[in-house]
Amino acid sequence: MTQQPWHALNNAYAGRPALLIGKGPSLQTWLDAGSPIPDNAVLIAINHAAAATPCDYAVTTHGEAPYLEHISTRWVVG
Repeated sequence: MTQQPWHALNNAYAGRPALLIGKGPSLQTWLDAGSPIPDNAVLIAINHAAAATPCDYAVTTHGEAPYLEHISTRWVVG
């Protein structure tokens, strides 16, 4: 599982828009709309949403959990 601290993410993508995708009804609405992403945006998944759609990064309080290892993304840690 690849992890990256928040400050490194901020430095790498300064000035670029970010799209936060959370699991639940809002994720389904976004997927149904064709998954629109602003130009040059970084896609960040919250609460395991990366299991439903490819994301550049994912954030979770359970980033070390073995059940998340099948999700192919880069994890952002505290």
